[in-house]
Amino acid sequence: MALALWGHAKPAALTKYGGNRMKLHRALETSGLSVEYAAVVGWYRTGEDEIIAPRKREDFEILARASGLYSDPTRIAATFNCIEHERVVRRACGRQLSSLLCHLAAGKHYEIALKSADAIGTALEQVAAAVSLREVESVRRLGKESLSCAGELS
Repeated sequence: MALALWGHAKPAALTKYGGNRMKLHRALETSGLSVEYAAVVGWYRTGEDEIIAPRKREDFEILARASGLYSDPTRIAATFNCIEHERVVRRACGRQLSSLLCHLAAGKHYEIALKSADAIGTALEQVAAAVSLREVESVRRLGKESLSCAGELS
């Protein structure tokens, strides 16, 4: 629930400044934010580059208050702790997934791969089906002429 509330709070803070990250950064900076503009941009990325929230508790509190959805310091602290826990879980799952994929790619250590899949709560068959491994026979650098032809083909 705390993560869901945070999922609404972060965009709410940005919306207050017309969706402009620079304006948001300036406003947060006047409240004592300790990070540069690039960090604020990172908080609003999606996908693999997503940063859930500010890493420092003080910066998190500033952004949480700016959202208008948090006023209680206890709720802010509880949400920050949930986010810290989520970061730990994501790192652990990432390590387990990496181990699983390495063992699958090697075509051996099936038992280790099975344990890794169990650790991330996914059947080995589902992970294997989601990954397409291919061996690259050779790599060569393309010149400018080759690049223009490749663009025409695609």
